[in-house]
Amino acid sequence: MEGALFWRRYLRKKLAAEQAEAAAAQTPSYGNRGYLALTDDDLILVGVDASVRVKLTEPLLTISRTQVAYAEIGKAGVMLGSLPLRITLANGDEWVFEVPRVVRRKGKQLVAELGECPHTASTSTLMAVS
Repeated sequence: MEGALFWRRYLRKKLAAEQAEAAAAQTPSYGNRGYLALTDDDLILVGVDASVRVKLTEPLLTISRTQVAYAEIGKAGVMLGSLPLRITLANGDEWVFEVPRVVRRKGKQLVAELGECPHTASTSTLMAVS
């Protein structure tokens, strides 16, 4: 029983630390769910209208790929939880998103393509974030 209590406390503290970290980030507001799209020139945050069905709305924010200084995808803090995606911009702002585990390959692909030269990427990538 003590082991279960230990893990419950550990996960609660870890979750609180992740929430505090995410609150300190300058992530743009996009509601409960959104998509990140990566093209040859831009990184686009697209909103989702989930009132009836999942339907993409207009782009909420578009930035040039050259403004992205660093991107990384972390490991899940909680078993079967979301993966944290951190995007650091050239001006020092940091965006933190949660990438559902079902699209973690797309998340890793997006991070890899953000690290490449913009003109070597041949296709666009679309990935869900929450």
